[in-house]
Amino acid sequence: MRLSASTSLGRSGSGPVGASTPARPAVAGRRAFLGRHRVAIAAAAAGAVVASVTVGVLLGGSGGTAARDIPVVGEIQASATADGVLFSWGDPGLGPDDAYQVVRDGGLPSTQRDTTFRVTAGASDAAGAGERACIRVTVTRDGIAGDASTEKCAELPR
Repeated sequence: MRLSASTSLGRSGSGPVGASTPARPAVAGRRAFLGRHRVAIAAAAAGAVVASVTVGVLLGGSGGTAARDIPVVGEIQASATADGVLFSWGDPGLGPDDAYQVVRDGGLPSTQRDTTFRVTAGASDAAGAGERACIRVTVTRDGIAGDASTEKCAELPR
């Protein structure tokens, strides 16, 4: 009795030597699909990019709180006091969580909700008597600063 031998070369399910089966039939199908739909896929990706940019522009790039929605302080008044100058302005429509940022002579901002700002002559951070003090006021909303007011300057009393 004679036994026939078949060799699988260590590959399970490969069948006898010489049997042919396609190695990866799905690859050809996948390539054909991509080839047929390449334009549609590119158009969908481009459409998603355009939609994202449009939404960002419409929201001002700030999650809906665009600088144009933040009120701007109008004219600032300056009144001399015995020891300095009192700056004041009208409320342009502050919301419950809004605040003013007052910047004096280009320094660091001071955050407040009051519509007045006092500069005292002779204080450690103040200009001397006869010198000028200038301020700009900005409204902040949700951590975003709006447009600054026109700068107002006043001479400190001598």
